[in-house]
Order: sequence, then C-alpha cells, then structure tokens
Amino acid sequence: MFLTNFQTERLYVECVHKDQYEHIIQPLKGIPYYHFAFARHAMEEADTRHCIHALAYPIGIQGWAGFIKGFYLPSKKIFWIQTFGIRLEWSRQGYGTELLQHLILALTQASHPPSALFISVLNENGPGIHFWEKNGFTPVRTVHKQIYHIQDAITIYQKQLLEKDTFSLS
Repeated sequence: MFLTNFQTERLYVECVHKDQYEHIIQPLKGIPYYHFAFARHAMEEADTRHCIHALAYPIGIQGWAGFIKGFYLPSKKIFWIQTFGIRLEWSRQGYGTELLQHLILALTQASHPPSALFISVLNENGPGIHFWEKNGFTPVRTVHKQIYHIQDAITIYQKQLLEKDTFSLS
C-alpha cells in the first residue's frame, strides 16, 4: 500500500478498507462537494494490492472534509486517481492540496514508485481543472464520453513524478 494514515497540524487522513470507504461515501449524494476527478476506464488493469481508499478529517472538527480513491497500474508504472473530492464547506482552504501533496510524497517514496499520476476531469468542472493545473498537472488528451448520465468532454491530466521514467498515453 502506498498511503498510510497520517496527521498534519490541520488534517488527519485515514486509509480505510474498500467496503468501509464505500459505506462512508454513500451519503455523498446529498452533500455538495467538488468532485475533482473520476476514472472507471483504467480500473480493469489495477493492481488491487495497491489501491488507496482514504478519508480526510480536519483536526478538532467532526466529519470528513475530503476523500481520495486511486490505484496503481503496474504494467504502465502509473498511478490513476479515480476519485478525489473536497466538501464545499472545506474547499479553498488548502485541504485538497495538502491531501494531494501527501499522496505524491508517499508515491515517490514507495519501493516501486509510479512514474506518473493521471486523472480525468469533466471539461465543465472549472474548479477541478483549476485545482489540478495549479498543482502541476498538464492536459494530455481530451475524449468525449458518457459518464453516468453526463455526455461531455473529459480531459486526462498527467503529472510526471520520476524524471528517468516517462510515460505517454499514446
């Protein structure tokens, strides 16, 4: 596993079992949040031993502020962020950036680090696009797909982690 529980001055991140994560995230349907990324198409190759399911809690405050779910694709040496979100009441306070920075640190220090991070973002998701670009991700491809009940363009973003290993989607 790449990510372990950690705590900063402002944030506690708990890695949870997939079943526990899905149970906790279920109430999302009624809570506004920025859904920064999602990807179902890459899951087929995922190494389930290296999946991350984590919830982020602000220190001293009840309830969670954000979540992350992702997986490693060993054949391509990449990590795909499947879901990443911050509840609206916690947005624009640095919690998402803090969570992402710790993920990147954990991935780069792993025994077999991925060479790159990938995410996919709906083109209509302005806050999500701003977040990823602000954190050094660059667009690599745009596709038109129907996700859930939304027909829209999705842009795939990449952040190179290791200089010596480069990976391209093409």
